[in-house]
Amino acid sequence: MMLADMTNSNALYDEALFAFGSSGIPYNLIVPPNGPIIEFPTIVTQGVVRDALKQSAASN
Repeated sequence: MMLADMTNSNALYDEALFAFGSSGIPYNLIVPPNGPIIEFPTIVTQGVVRDALKQSAASN
């Protein structure tokens, strides 16, 4: 888990966002041990999280 506070600029956070093709926050994703990265939309609902967790579990 990574939690970034963008109050002050941080090169590590900028690099992580850039690596995933994002330029801003909020940015949420799940990186399952086996399977593709699951990116969340900007607006995250309980259903989005539930579906992403199910998808992540299915890829293991």
